[in-house]
Amino acid sequence: MIWAVLQCHRIMEEFLLLKFESHSAIIKEISMFILAERVDPDDVTQLKAEIKRLKEERHSPTERLNAHMEAFNELKRSFDNLKNEVGQLNLNKKPKINPKGGSRNGNGGGPSGNGGGST
Repeated sequence: MIWAVLQCHRIMEEFLLLKFESHSAIIKEISMFILAERVDPDDVTQLKAEIKRLKEERHSPTERLNAHMEAFNELKRSFDNLKNEVGQLNLNKKPKINPKGGSRNGNGGGPSGNGGGST
């Protein structure tokens, strides 16, 4: 038992001198680990393709939303322009006076604004 403990100390001292990098026992274990845990290149290729597809899907709704927002903004500008044009037409339009003393729009036309009659 004492012999085994002394051997462990000797091997551990070799590991420490080589900083756990170049000892044959460590290299063997690292190589076995890499072989057991390696990733197949086909799996990496498939994962890259899947990531690319998911990124494209992620951008697709954003692009559609941007297109809808542009269309909405253009429609809003058109609506605002039409509203302004109607406002300008109403300002330029003068009320026509009815021969009976009232205006066409029914607001009256006389001094009191109630159709020309007195109150």
